[in-house]
Amino acid sequence: MTNDEICRQIDSTIGCVIVATSTYPCQTPAAGPQIAHRLGIVGCSFDVSSGCAGFCLALALASDAVRGGTARNVLVIA
Repeated sequence: MTNDEICRQIDSTIGCVIVATSTYPCQTPAAGPQIAHRLGIVGCSFDVSSGCAGFCLALALASDAVRGGTARNVLVIA
């Protein structure tokens, strides 16, 4: 399977991308929207900057998005 085929398959199933990052001393561009764009995902995408608790928060937000009907599948990257 080529990268393009994988991206098209991901595009059809993922409705949201959440990236859990560490807290930096200066602002950096959000990784979530950049990753979503590269994968061809049109749904919502954002970063959660909460240090060590970031993954737990990202997972809780993903769960809420699925239960609330915002997205059927969420990609959480930590």
